[in-house]
Amino acid sequence: MTKVALTSQLRQQLLASGTSEEILLNKFSEWKQGPPDDHYWFGRDVKGTYGLCHVHLIPNNEQDKRAQWDEYWQKGWDSRRKSDRYVLYADGGIFGYLIIALIEDPGAHKLWENASRSELKKFEAIADDFNQLGLIP
Repeated sequence: MTKVALTSQLRQQLLASGTSEEILLNKFSEWKQGPPDDHYWFGRDVKGTYGLCHVHLIPNNEQDKRAQWDEYWQKGWDSRRKSDRYVLYADGGIFGYLIIALIEDPGAHKLWENASRSELKKFEAIADDFNQLGLIP
């Protein structure tokens, strides 16, 4: 079984929104254990700086994007399954994975804008601390 942890901030976010922590943990773990294109919930996976990774997650609030996601899923086009909804995570090797944040759609791509620079740096620091020391905030 793949070791997966959540940040305390994400736990609070999920609790406040009524989203199941267990489902996210289970789906993420299933995805990481199998072939990358073998899981409906997850699309394009991107490795970033300081060990901060993000994976495009099935659209939740944009129905036109969801229809496109479904079409690409049926055709087996994993690299084309992109959305404006992310799961940010760190791959800590021996420490397992740390799911840092869930950014709902629309809005995930705003993370790369200059206005979000301080938030991005915070996520990168969390990923780096986890990857180097196994720290879970």
